[in-house]
Amino acid sequence: MRHLERALTDTNDWWRYLLNFILTFIVASSIGSIPLLVVFMIHEFKGGVDSSSLQTASERMLDFEGMGISNNIGLLLMLLPFVLSFVSFIFVMKWFHTRNWIEVINGLKKIRWKKFATGYIVWFSMSALFLIISYMASPEDFELQFVWSRFWPLLLISVLLIPIQSSYEEILFRGYLAQGFGVWTGSRFVAILIPSILFGLMHSMNPEVQEYGFWLTMPQYIGFGVIFGIAATLDDGIESAAGAHSANNTFLSLFLTSEASALKTNAVFKQINVDPESDVFSLLFFGVVFLIILTFIYKWDWTILKNKVVKTDPPENTI
Repeated sequence: MRHLERALTDTNDWWRYLLNFILTFIVASSIGSIPLLVVFMIHEFKGGVDSSSLQTASERMLDFEGMGISNNIGLLLMLLPFVLSFVSFIFVMKWFHTRNWIEVINGLKKIRWKKFATGYIVWFSMSALFLIISYMASPEDFELQFVWSRFWPLLLISVLLIPIQSSYEEILFRGYLAQGFGVWTGSRFVAILIPSILFGLMHSMNPEVQEYGFWLTMPQYIGFGVIFGIAATLDDGIESAAGAHSANNTFLSLFLTSEASALKTNAVFKQINVDPESDVFSLLFFGVVFLIILTFIYKWDWTILKNKVVKTDPPENTI
């Protein structure tokens, strides 16, 4: 094992993690949010608010067309903070620790791109199959809104930028913070659970949470984190989880949106009737199937979950 163990030879004071998180996530993402905030403030200043339909500032800020910009431009502005956070993490990481950002991915100095591709393909395929089955079973729950002139810019933005956003979240939670908690506690379970809870809380301001309630939506986000945390621990690196996370967000951006979705895009379908309780069970089912498929492909040994995070001899940098 090398992913969590890599941090054992590093400087791991708690304040280093806190300061790194503040600089690369809070500060960098705040700076990256300035363009969207400027557009929003201009719209507010002009008095273009329909208070009867949009009750909060966060809801109004996600009403891109209501602010006079396209959904595609809005998505681009919404993803910009994550891109800036990712770039800042790459440069700041070395200041606080002796390892670089790639070693946060798997403890090595090489990225295992085949594992990323495998995770992406498996999750994307499951999502496509699930949408097809759902549409065939209840076509009245979906509205076809495909327009090629709006879809191709969405395709370009989604394919180029959403993997950066999703991979950054995996690097931060299943990589960096998991290594920190793994070193501090010596427990792989803690390294999975605590970052997953923090991952869920990070999404607590999402429109889905505001629409359906905190206690109904948090199990979905935290469960999402636990699934990918288990995958990262068993795979000794986050590439498969990052691929699946990227596939999930890209698929939703391109093919399925809803009124309460954080990704309000010109997707092929808009879901009219959303059952948040059913979505929780669907995610858990997805996660179990995902873990089973990758266990079969990679012959994962689940008993390593109970192993302590202890220092081992450094492995060779192989893929």
